[in-house]
Amino acid sequence: MFEYLAVRNDFELANNQLKFLTQDMTESSSPVDFHYLQLYLTNCLKHDKIDGIAYLTNFMQRYNVDSSSMPISKFHSMLDYYLNHNFDMSKVMIFCKFYRQFYSDTIA
Repeated sequence: MFEYLAVRNDFELANNQLKFLTQDMTESSSPVDFHYLQLYLTNCLKHDKIDGIAYLTNFMQRYNVDSSSMPISKFHSMLDYYLNHNFDMSKVMIFCKFYRQFYSDTIA
């Protein structure tokens, strides 16, 4: 289901699906293919849907999905905008949460 929503760019339903999957304790490995998670991250950044990145980060932490190959360089323009032009601390903190996950996965 999430895969379809990620391809369709239906961010609201995809976020709800990620939230549901994160709270589901019946599976130990990720029920979503990594390529769809990567696509969703790219689409969230492209469409400025930063809350989707927070749900994605929670999902990756819950299922121990390796985020070290995620395209972190795509955050550059978003960070520049929210730090220098239209300051928004919550969006910067979402990036920090994702970066912490990315960095710990890269070290491991």
